Amino acid sequence: MSKSRFVEQLQQKPEPVRRRVLAITLFSAMLIILGVWFMRFSLPKDRAAREQSPGPFATLRAPLHNLQEQLRAVINTFRTQK
Repeated sequence: MSKSRFVEQLQQKPEPVRRRVLAITLFSAMLIILGVWFMRFSLPKDRAAREQSPGPFATLRAPLHNLQEQLRAVINTFRTQK
């Protein structure tokens, strides 16, 4: 379902339902913001400790690299089949 379709359907709902969706959306966004904020405070304060600890995206780098290699392999497989 596209975003515009979702908005159109939401506009058709009664006001209490729209308010509930608003409250859930705001609560979710606030949890995400607070989570990022608390993660920022949990990082080491001194420079040496920061350099030794992995960055927030370092843990994602290896899986993304593996995914990139797998996608290249799949694309090459499709190219060789043509």
